[in-house]
Amino acid sequence: MSSLNKFEYFTDIETAFVRRRGKHLLIGPVDWALIESWKKRGIPLRTVLSAIDEVFDGILKKGGDTRDVGSLKYCETAVERRFSQYSKASVGKHADSESAPLEESHDDFSERAIEMAEQLGLVLADLPEGIRLSIENCRNELLSEKAPDAEFFDRLDSEIDASILAPGAVEDADLIELAASEAAKFGSMENDGKGIYERFLLKAYREKHAIPTLSVYQL
Repeated sequence: MSSLNKFEYFTDIETAFVRRRGKHLLIGPVDWALIESWKKRGIPLRTVLSAIDEVFDGILKKGGDTRDVGSLKYCETAVERRFSQYSKASVGKHADSESAPLEESHDDFSERAIEMAEQLGLVLADLPEGIRLSIENCRNELLSEKAPDAEFFDRLDSEIDASILAPGAVEDADLIELAASEAAKFGSMENDGKGIYERFLLKAYREKHAIPTLSVYQL
């Protein structure tokens, strides 16, 4: 799975955790490794975010101080419990299917490819040439691929991200300033300043231009 495609999954989890904790302090390498393990296992983003809310809501209900939570590992048990519930529910839903409970069928992926191609077609008009060409290429692949799978969508998402992060591709000064401002809230960013800025720029640019997330790993 490409490192570019991890941005939204990682950033959304990090942002939610920092927001609920109440400290603008970046999470550490151990927590990043934990997020990496969740993503590799296919734990949905919404499952992790719900678990984070559950943990911090519980702390507040008991009158505790959320700022005392120093690591995302504090939420690990809640994430595992919610993912277990999600997995069991998926098993029940697909009890009569021969496929793995958390995998989509070929037909599901084919339908998704058509749907994503339609959505990408709607956003092309106002994009600069480099990004537009990348999205057009992805759209053509979505329409021509005979056997799409999860990695196929993941790769296309990475190609779109790469085109947005290409030198000079984004000329919107307001978006660039917004991404820099949001990234700066997380401290000095000595270790991963560029990566943090890029994650916020990708998020802001995709939201402004309604560029959909293709990857099934972030549903």
